[in-house]
Amino acid sequence: MGQSNGGISVIVSAYERPRHIHLTLHALHRQSVHFDELIVADDGSGQEVRSVIENFASDADMRVVHVWQKHKDYRLARSRNNAIRVASGEYLVFLDQDCLPWSHFLSAHVSFRRRGVFKVGSCVLLYEAKTAQLEEEDIKSGSFESLLDKTEMKRLRKIQRKDEFYAFFRKHLWPIKFKPKLR
Repeated sequence: MGQSNGGISVIVSAYERPRHIHLTLHALHRQSVHFDELIVADDGSGQEVRSVIENFASDADMRVVHVWQKHKDYRLARSRNNAIRVASGEYLVFLDQDCLPWSHFLSAHVSFRRRGVFKVGSCVLLYEAKTAQLEEEDIKSGSFESLLDKTEMKRLRKIQRKDEFYAFFRKHLWPIKFKPKLR
C-alpha cells in the first residue's frame, strides 16, 4: 500500500461470488494511496465468501470489517447502509465485488474529493471470457490493467467529456434542461 491520505473507508458490496470478492480485495491491496478500513457489505453470502474475507483480513494492514445481513431477495442498498453505519472514515468509496480497481483508483478519487460532494465514476467493461481467465497473479502483478481496449477507452472519454460539459454549466449556474445521471 502507498502513502496514507487519512480517513478513507472503502466499502465493497458482496453476494455469493467468492472468486470475484477475492480478486477485488487483492486489487484493493495494490492501491497507491493507503486507506484506513475496508468494509465488506455482504447481502447474505455463505461460508465460502466469509472465508475469503477472513483470509484477506489476516494479512491486511488496515481494519477489515465484514458486515453481513441475512439474504432476503435483493437488498443492496440496505447492505451498503449497514456498512456506512460502521464506517469510521470521513471519505467513503464504494465498489461492487466484480470491480477490479486499477492501482491509482483511490488516488484519483482522493484528488477529486470535496466536502459535501458525492462523486460517481464509470468502470471498464470486460467480456465474461476475459474475466474468467483472470488469476490472482494477474491482479497482484497489475497485468489485468492492460485488458483495457481502445473501444472502452473511447466510451470512458465520451462519458468524461459529457460530465465535464454539464459540470461547467452547473458551476456557472446556467439552467440545464436535461441533466445527465449523477456522476
